[in-house]
Amino acid sequence: MRSEHFFFILGMSLLLMSACSAQPSGSEGGMSSKPVPLLDAQPAPSTTGSVDGKTAQEPAVFSNTTTPLPPAENQPSPTSPVPPPQKTAPDPAVQKSPPRASMGEAVPRPPVGSEETQPAENQPRPQPCEGMAADAVSPRVQDFLTCKVIQILAKPDLVQSFRVKPDSDLSVPEDQRLGNYPIVPNGEGAKPSAEQLKELQSILFSDKSYVFGAEKRCFFRPEMGLHFVKGRDAVEVLFSFECDLWLFIHKGEEKPKLEDFDPVRKQLKDLHKSLFPTL
Repeated sequence: MRSEHFFFILGMSLLLMSACSAQPSGSEGGMSSKPVPLLDAQPAPSTTGSVDGKTAQEPAVFSNTTTPLPPAENQPSPTSPVPPPQKTAPDPAVQKSPPRASMGEAVPRPPVGSEETQPAENQPRPQPCEGMAADAVSPRVQDFLTCKVIQILAKPDLVQSFRVKPDSDLSVPEDQRLGNYPIVPNGEGAKPSAEQLKELQSILFSDKSYVFGAEKRCFFRPEMGLHFVKGRDAVEVLFSFECDLWLFIHKGEEKPKLEDFDPVRKQLKDLHKSLFPTL
């Protein structure tokens, strides 16, 4: 009885084991297999063909053009022409008057043969100065002195003579010097007589009294000066007998006029002695 019961249990066990072996492998471990949900379908990339059964994707296309950056503020547009830089007219050149001849300064003059030293006969005769006779003044002298100076020298209201110091000194008050040269204390001389003035004017207005164009290396150190006054205008003539040079200074002009008086040295020296007889 017991043996029959043992074989019955063994047979049922074998039957159960056979039934379990017949189940799908996904059921192992007591886990039941579930269907895998499919992903949403994606559009297939465009192809240009297939190689070895594989689909080849089209290469990405890059444009050669670039998007221009917006122009910076206050900068001109690249497409518009850039205006040239503005130019301003230069300041006019500053005219400097040459320094007045004084101690320590040589007195150069234009060389002979330059345009402004041509003989007077080769130059056209200018119109005579107002109130002057046509032959009263040499054309070369008129060009050198100018009509303003000539008119004062020709018809002065007053002519004074002074001894002056040979060295310039601008610290001295203007009413105590001729040009840049101080008047010697108590240095006023005699006033030229009408005859002396007439002779002096003939000397001043003749081109034979000058040596135009010569260059003389000499320091201008005057000893005497004449002060010609006409109304409120004046001309001063300074004489240096060391160098035989005279300097003409017009109050209305910045540039003095310097020249040689070698041909008339004797006449001017005689005038100097007559105006200052005690020297």
